[in-house]
Amino acid sequence: MLLRPVLFALAIVGAIVTGERERSAWIGLLAFFIASGLARVVRRLLRGRPQAAFRALLWPAFAAGFVVLYHWAGLPTWAAVILAFVTAGVAKNVLAVLLFAQMSVGWRRLDEWGFPGPEDVVEGRSIER
Repeated sequence: MLLRPVLFALAIVGAIVTGERERSAWIGLLAFFIASGLARVVRRLLRGRPQAAFRALLWPAFAAGFVVLYHWAGLPTWAAVILAFVTAGVAKNVLAVLLFAQMSVGWRRLDEWGFPGPEDVVEGRSIER
């Protein structure tokens, strides 16, 4: 019951410390989102849901890795953070679908979206006049 506010406060403190150390508000903002994601992982682990915790761990791990990669590549800090934020979301979704495909929900299957498949093709006759 008290875990969520405590973890939120720790995420704020971690973001402030990181932003001050790196002298960048952008890095501090990304650090807040990464720490919030890690807090989500901790809560899911404490609830006994390891698979959901692993899925929640993907975004913070990708975001931290991508921001280091983009910063190392020479991008400005603000661009590195924005690109890390977006590409971490894309990478997390791709990896989650690949890893958890056997447990996919119906909306992830194309035939459930209403796209016609090969069995939906109706052959007809054309009448020339």
